[in-house]
Order: sequence, then structure tokens, then C-alpha cells
Amino acid sequence: MILRKYGIKLRSLGVHDLELLRKKRNSSFVRNRMVYQEEISQKQQLEWYKNLDPATNLYLIIENNDTSCGLINIKNINPDTGNSESGLFIWKEDLTRSHLPVLASWLLSETGYGIAGGPGTEIKVLKSNNSAIEFNKKMGFNITREENDIVFMYQSKKSFSEATRSSRERFLQGRKEGHEIDLSFNDHENDDFILANFLKLTDQHKDLRKTISDRHYSFTITF
Repeated sequence: MILRKYGIKLRSLGVHDLELLRKKRNSSFVRNRMVYQEEISQKQQLEWYKNLDPATNLYLIIENNDTSCGLINIKNINPDTGNSESGLFIWKEDLTRSHLPVLASWLLSETGYGIAGGPGTEIKVLKSNNSAIEFNKKMGFNITREENDIVFMYQSKKSFSEATRSSRERFLQGRKEGHEIDLSFNDHENDDFILANFLKLTDQHKDLRKTISDRHYSFTITF
């Protein structure tokens, strides 16, 4: 699956991405900011990927100008409540200070709430990572508890919309693109499953879903 909006692209993580992802995840710049700080082996990475359930986990490579530069995810989706966990990291240091993390977060949150219909998502951040805590507050996350050196934060659809809607509207002003997320389903191993799930989830909002061509859709965001 490929998601496009705000001038960036999020695409489904594939097996061909794993070695690049592992090396970037193991870099000291990324690893020292993560809750889990052990280095990851090739075997561990492959086993992790093989065990991902597409029904409850969505991992996407962040692309900027056709260059892979980060990873964003919704994971451990609870089938009963719809709540999930999420995460994001950018491995190009100069881009961490750009609009890219913001745009990727906006796009994934719009997908999670507008299309998947989830009520909220939780993240874990190191207490020492003040910049990440402040960034996520601007995305509508609120601190719910602290355990040892970890801060837990929760974002709901309402808190995301209240925190970001005016900024998203301003960003789109004067741009050719509108409020629609562009979705295409190509040849990723899970695309048939994800496409079927997308159509099922959006059947009650057919007025917001537009078919562009075979396996290519747009979905309007209204919040």
C-alpha cells in the first residue's frame, strides 16, 4: 500500500527494506533515543518481520523526494477496542528538524482515525527525550503515566483534530492537493488483504471514498 498526501509518501515495509531498516535502527543516533536499545541482528529482524500480522500491524517507510528516510507504524491494534500503539523515527538527522516528521504523523493519524476508525493510540517515550515528548504533545498526545524512565502518552481522534486541524488546513492552503488521502495497492505481499480491509472499513463512508482506477482510491478527511 502507498499513501500520499502533504507532498510525502508512506509505503508498506517490504522484505527488501529490512537490511537498510536494521542498519538505521541500530545506528547510535536512532538507538539511543529508543526504549529498546539493544542492537538487532539480521536473524532477529527477519523473524520479527515474518511474525507481523497485517490485521493488527501496519509498518510504513517514509519517503521524501523518493528517498527512504524513516519508519512509522500503527501496531498491536486491539480487535475489541480498536486502540493501538504507534511509533515513528527518522534516520536522516537533518530531516528530524524539518516538517517531515509532522507531515508523516498527520498522514498516519488521518489514516488511523479517518479510514481504520480507531479511537486512539498510545506511544512510549524515554523520559529523557524531551524533544520527542514536546513533539508528540503538539500532535495531540497527552501524558497518561510514567514508569521508571518511560513516559506513556495517548492520542485520541478528538485530541489529534483539536491539536492539528488548523495547522493542517494552513499547510494545504494554496496547494494543488486537497483534503484527500491518495491510496494505491500494488504488488506488496499484503496488499490484497489490506485493500479488502480498506473497502470493508470505508463502505459506510462511500461518499468520502472515490475510485480513481483499479486498486487506486482517494479518501476525504473531514476532521
